[in-house]
Amino acid sequence: MRFFSVSLFSVALVVQCAGSTLDIDRRGALSLGGKRFEMVFFNPKWVAYPQYTPMPGYYRIENKNAEYVKIALNFPEAKNGTLVHRLQKTAPSNWTLRSEVDFPEHIELPGVMSLRLPGEEYRGVKLKADGTELLCPPVPSCDKKAIIFRRQCRELRIPDQNGEWILKGDFHLLLQDNRCFRNGKDFELRLSFTRLKPPARYPATLDLDIEYRTAVWTALDLREAMNMGVADEVANDGSGGWTDQGSENDLRMLWQAPEKHPREFTLTDPAKNGGKGCIMLRGKARPYFPESASVELTGKPHGNFLYLLHALAWRGTAADLGTVTLIYADDSEQDIQVCSGREADNWWQPSPLANGSVAWIGENTSSYVGLYRSMFPIQNKPIAKIIFQSAGNAVWGILAATVGDFEIPRKLESPSYILENSEWKKLSFDKDILKGSVLDFSARLDAPAGKYGPVVVRNGRFEFRDRPGQPARFYGTNLCSQAVYPEREWAERLADRIARAGFNAIRLHHHDALMVNRQKTTELEPAAMERLDYFLACLKKRGIYVQTDLFISRRPAAGEIPGYNRKMDNFDLYKALFYLQEPVFENWKGYVKNYLNHMNPYTGSIVKDDPMFISLGLINEGNINKKWDADPFSRKLYLERFKEYLAEHDVIIPEPALRNRLFDDFLTEIYFARYARMVDFVRSLDCHKPLSDQNMGSSPKLASMRSSYDFVDNHLYFNHPEFAGKSWGLPSFSRNHSVLQEYVSVPAWLFQSRIFGKPFIVTEFDFARPNPHRSDGALLFGVYGALQQWDGLFQFAYAHGMDKIKYVSRTDGYFDLATDPVKLLSQYLGVAFFLNGELENGNKDTYYFMIPEKTSESFEKLYPAEYAKIGLCARIGGVPEGQAIPVAGNMPASREELRKLVRVISPDGCFRTADGNVVFDSAAETFEAVTPQAEAFILPAGETGTGRFCRVGNHVGKAVVGVISVDSKPLRESGRMLVLHLTDSAATKMRYADQDHRKLEEWGTTPFLAARGEAVLTFSPAAGRNYRLFAVDTAGKRLAELPLNRTETGGLSALLKVFNPFGSVFAYELEARP
Repeated sequence: MRFFSVSLFSVALVVQCAGSTLDIDRRGALSLGGKRFEMVFFNPKWVAYPQYTPMPGYYRIENKNAEYVKIALNFPEAKNGTLVHRLQKTAPSNWTLRSEVDFPEHIELPGVMSLRLPGEEYRGVKLKADGTELLCPPVPSCDKKAIIFRRQCRELRIPDQNGEWILKGDFHLLLQDNRCFRNGKDFELRLSFTRLKPPARYPATLDLDIEYRTAVWTALDLREAMNMGVADEVANDGSGGWTDQGSENDLRMLWQAPEKHPREFTLTDPAKNGGKGCIMLRGKARPYFPESASVELTGKPHGNFLYLLHALAWRGTAADLGTVTLIYADDSEQDIQVCSGREADNWWQPSPLANGSVAWIGENTSSYVGLYRSMFPIQNKPIAKIIFQSAGNAVWGILAATVGDFEIPRKLESPSYILENSEWKKLSFDKDILKGSVLDFSARLDAPAGKYGPVVVRNGRFEFRDRPGQPARFYGTNLCSQAVYPEREWAERLADRIARAGFNAIRLHHHDALMVNRQKTTELEPAAMERLDYFLACLKKRGIYVQTDLFISRRPAAGEIPGYNRKMDNFDLYKALFYLQEPVFENWKGYVKNYLNHMNPYTGSIVKDDPMFISLGLINEGNINKKWDADPFSRKLYLERFKEYLAEHDVIIPEPALRNRLFDDFLTEIYFARYARMVDFVRSLDCHKPLSDQNMGSSPKLASMRSSYDFVDNHLYFNHPEFAGKSWGLPSFSRNHSVLQEYVSVPAWLFQSRIFGKPFIVTEFDFARPNPHRSDGALLFGVYGALQQWDGLFQFAYAHGMDKIKYVSRTDGYFDLATDPVKLLSQYLGVAFFLNGELENGNKDTYYFMIPEKTSESFEKLYPAEYAKIGLCARIGGVPEGQAIPVAGNMPASREELRKLVRVISPDGCFRTADGNVVFDSAAETFEAVTPQAEAFILPAGETGTGRFCRVGNHVGKAVVGVISVDSKPLRESGRMLVLHLTDSAATKMRYADQDHRKLEEWGTTPFLAARGEAVLTFSPAAGRNYRLFAVDTAGKRLAELPLNRTETGGLSALLKVFNPFGSVFAYELEARP
């Protein structure tokens, strides 16, 4: 490999690519040229604790800057450890790294620095360890031998797209092919630490000298051979440029962002070369293009490899694209055969080839387009001339050529766009549901909200005061930020949307910063309150209830809190200081007093007395163990107070394990002192709403604390986004598998949060976009929430801000229903199964576990994983010590007994309720729920679901299929039913970094697209009734009537196809008349 230290620009255009960087990322791991170099520990059972997928609290950053990070380590097997990285840049492309790990006690918890290399990029690539070549196999070993290399090493060389990393030190190296394991997709390098006090494992260090050597490329000067521009103004005029298809379909965007050009190539700017920027050679579709092009080269360029940046158009069936001939300075020649489908393919919607990495991606008005990089071994001697000869089949476009000694790892991944094609078709998305349509569920709401008096806690459930003995259930969504302050016209319109979607409640969220005076945030802002009051009146009139919290994200102004002279933009800091500092508590009291005593002129009610308000959370996600170290200031304050606490308890220098327990006890004591005063203050205002707090997480410690609340609230997400850079900005990472692959962990992880004798609600849940299985979420929460007898579910969220509500052009948002057609429609399933109450008695088996009044358990200790599995078949929850046990069935205490119980209730991998109405098959990854008024199924392609009313055979694409009685009669008696057939939806030109769609880069634009799907719905008709089936759009408007076919057994069947001549369809209206 040749390397060069400075850039030269001669006639031969020698190019040096920019070097890669080494830095400390936001989680304290190292980023080696964009590849994560992270710490991983392994427990005695060889369970990994990686830095980037930890349980909460395993890795906690204590101090961090550009060259230093200190991380506190707390694992179940070891506490109070430390990890320190010291990174020093010694030259533009050189660094020294010293990593140190220590624990105060002797433990056997091996730790390594792990670097993962993408399998698709590195298969077939050679690394070097002390000069020995290490081949990353093109395919995994058939005998599943994952270890490629394992021994002590002093130098490791890792090539990437622009050069190579060189790591020098004295370390034990392991190279492993993780593709040999289930779901493995990469190669992994593990560097072990050196023990400083053997045989003890810790303290230990890893010292590395790291260098990045940038490859040098010699660009071949093709300017004289170039015959066309990359832009074309007139289509089919015979003169080009590019493919001569006109301005709507050319390559002019190539020069809109030159910084995105592949670094190994130097492209020619047409503006500096007489309008010529490419070589275009003839094909059958463009016989008037030149057949060949050649150029004599100066500067004696040479190398081991020739790289082309090229593409073709109108490929056809012939494989022969053309020939590249190299004439060397010694008059020898070399012919290189270039094939369509191997080296290059159509410039529209490119994808990786055997010898064609997608090196550049762009968009024109017609499509997303790209160029390929192909590599050819050549003789390493001076090249005098290069000739490009078309075979006359496809049109061949060449943009650049480069020679070099460096073999670039193949880039077998390329950006992937969602475009209208055979798998995706345009979907009309209307956010306003037609009144009276099959999608209008507003008749299910019992208006106005509050007609039965306020919500009270009775018999362990929410009930209305004036309707005793009947549980009050709420299924709603969150409205965030500006979305709760609509203008009057939009207040009515938005309230109609929410009611017609079937939501009987909303949660006001992230709105408190907008409803207050910005200079004194304890005072309400009249203009904002006027809008909010009117909107709440619109909701109340339609039977929609409200849930909210008394602190969410209000940001006190500079100086508003004595002793704090800056605006408190970090609301987590407010939550941390709230428990220790009296001025912060007084600030909270001032806001709460003004808010709860606010009179709504449109409802005539004061907030604290208004029966449309269900209950109140005290501090949203304010768990003290999660917020105490919100920033260095609060961390220092807590640690100082903890020293005082230890002194008060006559503890001088506690052992690490005791220190951890005492710190948790300290946090608990601090919390309850403030909690008691919060409750006393709210009650002193004559507010009797049910109160709760700490709505984040599940653990025995939290259960003990929550036993003091009026009800329990918790939050849980599936596929919550992870961010590559700035939080809440693109790119972001997504898990694209189904939750059914992990035993319905969401919502199952919430089961143990339930406390028998107290209502239970979930004020935030979601299956976040862009996971393609997100339409499962509402169904699973609705069904299991009903089975567990929960009291409220609030999807997060309908919208953040009014723009997404008003305008169809917005396509962004991980959670928002207003920009996600398929997830919005899926909520009908959650509404139906949760609110109709038909599943409440489906779990005849109930298991309880005891909740001690006080516990010395750590905040981090979790309940056994088996609890979640048991909850798929039986109702589970905790019973506080001293409380009468309202249920039978004590949960086994030992893990072995718990595992036995799981095997008893699910001997075949199917989790069925006692009545058989809910079945989850973990092996087939199917789910079905059956009640008199609704039936629904989650089915991969090829699977079948059978209920009592209908049977669904799913043929194409994974789908959620459901039938809901609109008139609340049993399906066999219903005169009108909603049929849903949900696949996936996405925005046009939604862009991912690669084909597995795990890294989202752009949200795309309208129109929305629907994913292909086909299923057959068969149902048993009631005698004497005539049935008609209509496809409807997202507003509920009928599009077309579909045929119903009589089956041999007397049933009626219909083919449900997402793609239809009249448009894409997710919903149908099934009408039955005498």
